[in-house]
Order: sequence, then structure tokens, then C-alpha cells
Amino acid sequence: MEGARAARSARRISALLAACAAAVRCAKLSGIVITKVWHNGSIRAIGDAGVSPLSAGLLYGWGVFTTLGIVGGSPRHVDRHVARLAAHAERLGIPLEYDAAAFEAALADLIAADSIGDGRARITVVRGSAGPWRDELASPSDVWVLAASIESAPRSPLNLTLSPHRVNSASPLVGVKSTAYVAQLLAFEEARQRGFDEAVMLNERGEVVECSSSNIFWVRGGELWTPALGTGCLAGITRALVLEAASRLRIRAYESAATARDLYDADEVFCTSSVRGIQPVSELNMHRYPAPGPVSGRLVAWFGEEPAPPAPFSGKRR
Repeated sequence: MEGARAARSARRISALLAACAAAVRCAKLSGIVITKVWHNGSIRAIGDAGVSPLSAGLLYGWGVFTTLGIVGGSPRHVDRHVARLAAHAERLGIPLEYDAAAFEAALADLIAADSIGDGRARITVVRGSAGPWRDELASPSDVWVLAASIESAPRSPLNLTLSPHRVNSASPLVGVKSTAYVAQLLAFEEARQRGFDEAVMLNERGEVVECSSSNIFWVRGGELWTPALGTGCLAGITRALVLEAASRLRIRAYESAATARDLYDADEVFCTSSVRGIQPVSELNMHRYPAPGPVSGRLVAWFGEEPAPPAPFSGKRR
């Protein structure tokens, strides 16, 4: 009897270990299996990219990252992403020994290895040792690059809400794309639990900052507006591209401090990020907008993106 119980216990433990080993060998991004990672200069199996338990990136979230779109097998705007990544790493005292050319090569290798057409990539840089719990033998920093295929499909307009969580515009991390990302995820999850797609975040002064994972723009009287960097928003790559495109299209654009009332009174609203591009907003807390509107439609056409299907519009509800 004891022998049979011991055998059953051993089988359960063996099955559990096998499941854990399988989980270590791959990871998932929105249902897409990721099996490879570029780690500190070479591609390896995802399970072999070990992280020290004393890594400052793991213990304290001491790291920075950037997310890039991949279109037709080519990563977009690598130079801009790496320049911002390097600036943010320097701001947080994280050594970064790789340049844009090294990351271009890493991304090309990962894209070729998994035959990626359209997708996304992420570059993460974390500090190796810092704080009271530290490994004195650790490398100054660790770098990981991931890439995954994502099926290209038209994106539906977004339904937004205001987040109850505030951004501290005086934080040393403000404007940094930091791996200490829990506040943004909490805002996103809270919005999703209430049935919304994304959360608009305000700072301690009640100024609009950004969404939990994107920058935000609005249009009033044919003019384009977005929060100024002083509000605490991220200097997004697509945000900069949209402002440059607006100049070329002779659309007046302003960076300014604004409140939720400015969004409610807008003629149209849209969000931007490197992965979603320009994504129109159809509703914000019962205030409705054409999605896309005339200005966001011109910008989408300028970037050659697949437009979102128009959302039904019956005017704003006050």
C-alpha cells in the first residue's frame, strides 16, 4: 500500500517537473509562442536566458525597455528606439554596451530564425547589481531582445475611461520607459475589469498624461493637441512621428497641459504607440467621437496604415 502511494506521488512529481520544464522552454505573448531570445550578444533558447535572483532588474525593477513594430520582416524606427533606450538607461545609471547596429543585427537574426513577417519586438536592459541585495560578480547590465509574429488585422476603435490611479509628475521615473511597470498594468487591468479597452491617466494636478500603454491625442476645430512632456507623459516614438506628420500635412499641433474636460469637448480622439500605430477612440466615459475622424483619418492615410472600421457615431452624450 505504502509502495503504491509512493509510486503515485512520484508520478505526480514527475509530471509536475515535466510541465515546469516545458513552461521554461517557451513563453507566450498574446497566444504567440516565443522560443528564442537574444541575450547579451547571442541567441539562445528562452529557457537558457537565466536571470540571477540578485539581479537589480528582478529585485527592484531597475531597467528600461522599448517595444518596436515589425512590418514585412523589418523592425520599425530602430535608431529612434535605441536612442531613447540609451538616454533612459543613462538616466537610470544602467550601462549599455550595444549600439543601434548591434540591435539591428540581433533583431534581424531573431526575425530570420522565426520567419517573422508582421509582429513586435522588445528590447530590455536591466542593471546587474545594486541595492542591499547584490551580486558583486554580476555583469554591469543584462540585455534581452524578444521578437514574435502577430497576425495583422484591422483594429477596432477604443473605448476609454479615466483611471483612478494618478501619475506623479515629480517622480524620478517620470517619462522613462521603465520595467517598473506595475502602475500602468494596474491602471490597464482596472479599466478592463470595468469593460473598457484602455485607461486615460491623469497626474497629481489633474492634467491628462497618457493612456496606460500609449500616448493620447485629441482634435478640436481641426487643430491637434497632445499632453506636453511636462505633464509626465512618455516621449513616444509614434507620438513624435505624428507631430512631424502633422507639420508636413499643415495640421496645427500643440503640446499642452489639459484636463479631462478638454478630451470630453474634443471632436476626435486617438491613441498612438509603436505596436498599435494610430488607433481611433470611439468613446470616453460616455462621450462619443467619430472613429476615425477627419484629422486622424488623414494621419492614418499618411502612415499607410489599415484604418480601423468606423464606429457608429450619434454625437456626444453629455
